[in-house]
Amino acid sequence: MAQIQEQLENIPGYDIAMDKFNEVAGEKFNTMDPFEDENGKRRKLNPEVYSKKEQQAWRKIQRQAWIDDKCFLGSCGVGMDCGIGLAPVACFFIPALGPLMMYVIHARLISIAEKQFFINHQLEAKLHSNIIFDLLISLPPVIGGFLTWLNGCSTRNAGMIYKHLERLAAEKQNNERPQYVGTSEQQQHPLYQNYARSQNYNPPPQKKSIFKKATEDPIQVSSQQQSGHAGAMLQARQLGKELYVGVHSDEDILHNKGPVVMNLEERLTAVEACKWSTKAIPNAPYVTDPEFMAKYDCKYVVHGDDITTDANGEDCYKGVKELGLFVVVKRTPNISTTDLVGRMLLMSKSHHFKPIASLLTALEHPLFSNEDALKRFEMYASDVTGNAKGSAVFVQVDSEDGVRTIVEPSTAVKDKISKGYVYVDGAFDLFHPGHIEALRRVKESAGDSAVVVGIHDDKTINIHKGMNYPVMNLFERSLCVLQCRYVDAVVLGAPWRVTREFLKKVPGEVMAVYHGPAEFEKGSYDGVSDLVKEIGPHKFDNINTAFIVNRVLDNKKAYEERQRRKGWKAEIEQKLRADEQKGTKVGY
Repeated sequence: MAQIQEQLENIPGYDIAMDKFNEVAGEKFNTMDPFEDENGKRRKLNPEVYSKKEQQAWRKIQRQAWIDDKCFLGSCGVGMDCGIGLAPVACFFIPALGPLMMYVIHARLISIAEKQFFINHQLEAKLHSNIIFDLLISLPPVIGGFLTWLNGCSTRNAGMIYKHLERLAAEKQNNERPQYVGTSEQQQHPLYQNYARSQNYNPPPQKKSIFKKATEDPIQVSSQQQSGHAGAMLQARQLGKELYVGVHSDEDILHNKGPVVMNLEERLTAVEACKWSTKAIPNAPYVTDPEFMAKYDCKYVVHGDDITTDANGEDCYKGVKELGLFVVVKRTPNISTTDLVGRMLLMSKSHHFKPIASLLTALEHPLFSNEDALKRFEMYASDVTGNAKGSAVFVQVDSEDGVRTIVEPSTAVKDKISKGYVYVDGAFDLFHPGHIEALRRVKESAGDSAVVVGIHDDKTINIHKGMNYPVMNLFERSLCVLQCRYVDAVVLGAPWRVTREFLKKVPGEVMAVYHGPAEFEKGSYDGVSDLVKEIGPHKFDNINTAFIVNRVLDNKKAYEERQRRKGWKAEIEQKLRADEQKGTKVGY
């Protein structure tokens, strides 16, 4: 081998080619050592962010990379001219089998990472590109260059995974880690001391133990409409074993903010359907009361990093902040009730996304080429804890292949879908109790089968319904459906007409196709008529998207006044937030 290496190095242009290869690698791929840092210490995940199980998973990735690149599979003597292992020898003597063997070996590390962590599709593509790049270099008879590249593929990939996990940890610490609001002076206030004694309350924990403490206590979130607060509910659920969601009365919302779009019963139904909610609490006070929290044994109240004020312009959480009971989470850029009302009143369509016609357009589509959007899909597809894999996210493209997987489900959900699923499709615009009750009934009828929901794209809905429908775009509608506890998977861009060819693309056997009380075009289910089942009447079957829109339009003046008040209150809330940031936050 050493003689072959020497002969190859004498080939004209060999040094230039290898320098170019290394230059490209430095730009495109990771060159960081995943085993040790600059001081020679073993690289570990941040223990303040990652659990012991996740740290063990990272060590497993390190071990696998070592086996692939520095043991008998890759090279027993890295850096030595004669240090070659089983895989390089196989590639040299069996050209057809060798590259395949190499791909399987290095792809195994990616598989381990995907099972243990959230790996977005952009990173996944880069990891596989690392392997493919090495394979392409192995095709020409340049064995020296091939060995150079082979002895580091899994090592480079492990380094990329480590950087990804460290970046996520930094984001969580800087942006999403909860903040306890209050001051040490306020915690000495007699009111605080009396409350602490009466409730046997412990002060907010120090930085090192904040997550551990939060997971031991029930947490309360105040909400008036679930669809605009799912992101906050998800983050709150990640902090505790139980999440109690306080839902304000119609009268309180009318007095402090303006007319409601959905009444109390409808909003309670929405909150109860959210998979991260433990219990919905009706008639929660608009100004959060510590005694109301104590009634449900809630230790902390969670809210986004914005300020919410009452009718008088006072901070709704001032009291619990002074007692050190308030936890701040990063406000996610969800669509708000105010935004939706604005779209209804203005009849705008600027929020619509272009359709997904092919795999090429799917890869270029802003929903799937944007890392933030992919991260949101992964977050909303998480399980009931908000910390592990849960639902699947598929996208339908016009090809003979199966649906493309955007978010991998948990092993349990994947097995459930493969054993059999029921299908229901629709627009799911302004996700409302009519949708929720229909999905609950489908889930109930499905038994052990998975519930797969097809969601039509914006153009398809607009063609069939006209005006400015859908009011919510595909991204917003899919997040609403994903947070619902009755859903196991969604298919984005589902066809208007259901066919057996389409249903076969989903990785499982379809058991039934459901539709609700809404009228549908003749022929929409002709190809699967033997599978079709009706959901049947229910208490919310009179509610549809048009019903909600008409509620707003019938009270146009009242909602326009609500929008005006929102602007007035925003100025006050901005000032309160600026004052708070000057020195009232403690903890993180």
